[in-house]
Amino acid sequence: MDNDEMKQAWKIPEPTLRRLPWYLAFLKLLKGKGETFVSSTQIAKEISVDPSQVAKDLSFVNIPGKTRVGYEICTLVDVLEDFLGFTA
Repeated sequence: MDNDEMKQAWKIPEPTLRRLPWYLAFLKLLKGKGETFVSSTQIAKEISVDPSQVAKDLSFVNIPGKTRVGYEICTLVDVLEDFLGFTA
């Protein structure tokens, strides 16, 4: 991780960092079921947080969602795994 990435990581609130692995676990379940897109509302219902909080949390890791479509699950899983350091 270079200096710019380090600075960005420190700007992320601790509660957001605690929620991201929960989002990732839920997304992997959806991916396993063959789902391709997920909305912040779907994630919010599963994790018991407000949908706007989910969208805000995901904005910290630069994930673009599509209005009325949601987030592409495969891309979201890859980005979250990379961000959280869960990749080999």
